[in-house]
Amino acid sequence: MENKIIWVTGASSGIGLSLIEKLCKEKNIVIATSSTKKKLEKISTEDNSPCLHLEPGDISNPDICNLISNKIIKKFGRIDILVNNAGINIVDRSLADLGPDGIDTLIDGNLKSMFYTSLSVLPHMRRQRYGLLIHVSSWTARWNLKVSGAGYSAAKSGIVSLSTNINQEEHQNGIRSSVIFPAEVNTPMLNARKEQLSAKEKNKMLSPSQVADAIAYIASTPSNVVINEMVISSIHNRYYD
Repeated sequence: MENKIIWVTGASSGIGLSLIEKLCKEKNIVIATSSTKKKLEKISTEDNSPCLHLEPGDISNPDICNLISNKIIKKFGRIDILVNNAGINIVDRSLADLGPDGIDTLIDGNLKSMFYTSLSVLPHMRRQRYGLLIHVSSWTARWNLKVSGAGYSAAKSGIVSLSTNINQEEHQNGIRSSVIFPAEVNTPMLNARKEQLSAKEKNKMLSPSQVADAIAYIASTPSNVVINEMVISSIHNRYYD
């Protein structure tokens, strides 16, 4: 896969960072989005500068999403793929601790943002008569995990409905949508837990690059193929025990 115009959210660390490095090596044009310019500047190097374009912004704001997608179209003429990777969790995630602010943070950061980015690219993809959206959900959207918290799990479950409806409504326009369900991944998001894990436990999890490889595979599929859902975990998935 090469020469694709790909917008990746949540690009400054973890899965997103691994993915943009891989996509740049494959000679694609990558538009990388994270919440602040400072977060993105650290990923810009001489090696990836020809392919990497930084577009910081809060994608829980629909106006920002529209602004970024319109800038991509103005500069490159098309958007081939959107990778909806941005996500967030909070420390006080149990029902006993969860309040309105925490609920808003989780729904805005994990669900609304994916709706807004998707709605911002769909008009352009309809005009193109093709396009692919890949949404990063979570294992907890399939098998609810107490450790993830109700708010995070609910938001990640909502992504499945979004992706399914895109396929139902947009297939006649040549638009495809996929959702991936990773089990635990060794990313900085693990630090947003009250009970910290050991390095040994983290090393048994999926690595960001392994999930990035799975996303890149979905992105490489022919235009008549839809991988509706992909579930992926480490062989040492702790929730099997």
